[in-house]
Amino acid sequence: MNKYKSEKIKLISKFFSVIFKILGCFSLIMSLILIMFSIFYGFKYVDKSSDNDHNYNNNKETKTKNNFSDFVDKVTLPPKKTKILVLGLDKYEVLTDSIFVLCFDREICFINVLSIPRDTYIKLSSNMLKNFRDIKKKPPNVMKVNAIHSWAGKKFGNDLAKKQIEELLNIKLDYYIAINMSALRKIVDMTGGIYMDIPEKGLNYDDPVQNLHIHIKGGRQLLNGQMAEGVVRFRKGYKRADLQRIEVQQQFMREFFSQALTKENLKNNIIGLLTTFLQDVQTDFNITNITKYSRYINKINSESIAFDMLPGNTKTIDKVSYYICDKKNTQQLIDKIFYSSNKKTLPENYKIKILDGSNDKNIAINKKILLEKNNYKVSQIENYAGEKKEATRIVTSQKNIGTDLKKFFNNSVFEIDNKMPEEFDIIIITGTI
Repeated sequence: MNKYKSEKIKLISKFFSVIFKILGCFSLIMSLILIMFSIFYGFKYVDKSSDNDHNYNNNKETKTKNNFSDFVDKVTLPPKKTKILVLGLDKYEVLTDSIFVLCFDREICFINVLSIPRDTYIKLSSNMLKNFRDIKKKPPNVMKVNAIHSWAGKKFGNDLAKKQIEELLNIKLDYYIAINMSALRKIVDMTGGIYMDIPEKGLNYDDPVQNLHIHIKGGRQLLNGQMAEGVVRFRKGYKRADLQRIEVQQQFMREFFSQALTKENLKNNIIGLLTTFLQDVQTDFNITNITKYSRYINKINSESIAFDMLPGNTKTIDKVSYYICDKKNTQQLIDKIFYSSNKKTLPENYKIKILDGSNDKNIAINKKILLEKNNYKVSQIENYAGEKKEATRIVTSQKNIGTDLKKFFNNSVFEIDNKMPEEFDIIIITGTI
């Protein structure tokens, strides 16, 4: 009887195991369909406001499209600001070579990247010590931030790293994404490589222990996956070590976002990218959530990304070099990136002044007319008393506003001036050509 019961239980278990596998496959297939649909068609529904100047027919087909568009928005719209911790892991997935927080602002389709030096000084709080005790770990009270992951181990490293960064920045993170070097190499190769400027002297470094060998010549060139790994990991040859490496990593990310994450690349490599995502990326981000963000990808370029680094300075404590966070300036930066209102960053709310720095005042007048046709408000035009230059200068006090104006000027440069008059958000100084 017991034997019969045992066999029956085994059969039932096997039955449900098969059912769950089928459901899992079905879920994955549906996710793929949703993602493909979003990439091919979702872009149509991003900016319904841009169609306000067109006449719509009140026929059944139009109403159906509008209703369907509203349905898609409700199902796939992400939060106003999504905060994601990104960890770049070594090949053993223990040490965090790179740490940064992405903040995606859906309303203006803008990404802020805050890099956190891996040598950042951390004194574990009572909550963090309890988290470690819960997993039967006894770390020292003081460590570098990249040691959190290794002390917690593979199983708990990502979760505890996320909690520590939340404490450090005093924010609530939505997700974490931990990427190993294998994933980086695969993605770069899959999308055709990344063009990037390498320092003139090139990058040369050998570490037999890590089996890391970096030999990349100087100049602009196409990086394959292995070369890209070398670029983001190299630091021994920099005078400012990790801080300078962060600047290079940010440069790489800017090139990666503008070159690799294009609509065409995603369409052509969707299966491979998803396979890599499932195999080599650890995350608490549900794969079905990708559909919420894929519709914005064709709007992301090098000008819709801003980079910052955790404010602070280096200091030696007990013969160990740390990066000490400047709490006051960090909080100001956090408020600006994660919690500030987006009102100013919307084109219709820009306060713009044009200074005529050309040899023909009609240029300034025509540009005013052009901007106003595109829903920008130009409050006044005045003559520019300073030195005239060929290029038009777009001057703002913030990184995340005004870059969208460059498309209206063939020859223009973007400048940030913290001493801008408070009554204007943007001042445009027209060039001589």
